[in-house]
Amino acid sequence: MVSKYLSIIIAVLLLLGISIPDSAIAEKLDTDNLSRMFLNPTGRIPPSGVVNIAFSGAFASQGGREFNGLATAALGGFLEFGFNSSNIMTNIRDDATPMSMIILKFSVFQPKSASRLPYAMVALSSNNWTGVKTSGGDKAGPALNDELLARVEFDAHLSSLYLSLTSLLSSTYSIHAGVILHDLRTRNLHYFGSTGEPDDVKETVIGVLGGVEHRMNKTTRSVFEFGSKPKIRFSEDMSTLSVQRVWQAMAGMRFFFTKYAALDVGVRYRDDYSGLADAEILLGINVGVDVLREVSSRKHSERKNK
Repeated sequence: MVSKYLSIIIAVLLLLGISIPDSAIAEKLDTDNLSRMFLNPTGRIPPSGVVNIAFSGAFASQGGREFNGLATAALGGFLEFGFNSSNIMTNIRDDATPMSMIILKFSVFQPKSASRLPYAMVALSSNNWTGVKTSGGDKAGPALNDELLARVEFDAHLSSLYLSLTSLLSSTYSIHAGVILHDLRTRNLHYFGSTGEPDDVKETVIGVLGGVEHRMNKTTRSVFEFGSKPKIRFSEDMSTLSVQRVWQAMAGMRFFFTKYAALDVGVRYRDDYSGLADAEILLGINVGVDVLREVSSRKHSERKNK
């Protein structure tokens, strides 16, 4: 049902974008209102009063469909606060369990307009303990005594710390780089169809992120990025539990079709995939509105019309 509504929304927005000429919106685009690439945050914080809302979905993948959302507000030009969704990945099943995250971003350095120094941002995201359930069947995963495990249930807690830098090389190119630290923990682990259970896990994995943005014209950007995510891995005999670092990369386009909205289209691939058939097509909608400026502009227009 969710995928049906998301498909309808994307189709309508695409039609709206096609119907709006490039010259009509080029001078009104608020492209600085978005503080992330497709998957990872950049080093920039939006202007104060900007509210971001985003929805995205992964399609045509072997692991099933995946939907994510984000809602943030920028305060003072140095802080961004909000909520987003992430997921817990395991090797028990190909798909992942969604979870709600709270995210807080701080700007630690903002260069002057003429400077070549990079923007720098620190972000922390975390969730409450989230229940993860994996059912059996033909997707049950590791073998146990020549039989597939029927089901695994556990609680998971994930905290991620990002340090991200953004450098504006020119009017058309930006590069992003950073470090990611993931702290993943489990508790209340229960096997169904097994006699033994491994200890809960508490591990930290470190990775890096990077990306390149190219402003192709006034309304279109191409984006390539990479980064890492944690994945809970059960051993073949189910005797041990560990956290694996999974690398992922994505390439695609971001098209600004109205003053505040952009459409993301791209392809994502991970190093734990087995071939081209596992690649995912991602579609997303981004809306970034400078609420304070819009309120001020409307008040000014009302006074002028009086």
